[in-house]
Amino acid sequence: DMHNQAGIAHNGGLVPLLKLLDSKNGSLQHNAAFALYGLADNEDNVADFIRVGGVQKLQDGEFIVQATKDCVAKTLKRLEEKIHGRVLNHLLYLMRVAEKGVQRRVALALAHLCSPDDQRTIFIDGGGLELLLGLLGSTNPKQQLDGAVALFKLANKATTLSSVDAAPPSPTPQVRFKNGFLHTLSYDENVK
Repeated sequence: DMHNQAGIAHNGGLVPLLKLLDSKNGSLQHNAAFALYGLADNEDNVADFIRVGGVQKLQDGEFIVQATKDCVAKTLKRLEEKIHGRVLNHLLYLMRVAEKGVQRRVALALAHLCSPDDQRTIFIDGGGLELLLGLLGSTNPKQQLDGAVALFKLANKATTLSSVDAAPPSPTPQVRFKNGFLHTLSYDENVK
């Protein structure tokens, strides 16, 4: 039920569930992951998920059971699918006005979960790139690594996007031997 999902997150239920992911008990870990998957279904919870560091927790977790790993992957996918429109606008707002730690968590999460079409809005216009670059200058090795991984992910998305938009490569000229001489086919001969 959507009201229960929003109520659990609104009343602080995300953080205890995320902490349970650290459990050495595989069953407890899986139950927490499954509950988080359910909460991720409500778009009202997406910003809270990101604000409290839920995306990083899901990405960094050491999960015992394969079913838990699968559930976590589906939760991340579900969050990714919700980052557009109103949810994206709220996250951009948090990236501008929230305290620095929240801004960084939002930028990190968006680097992994945003659509390539939204990268310019988030990372150039919205200041997300500056936040990620700031992590590289941190004295905390974990923050440096998180920033580097996020920038790598962004670069890969941008490369994929730009290769789709790029002009097709020019045809490679073919070379044939004719009567013992080297003959390069012209464009007209290639077309035939």
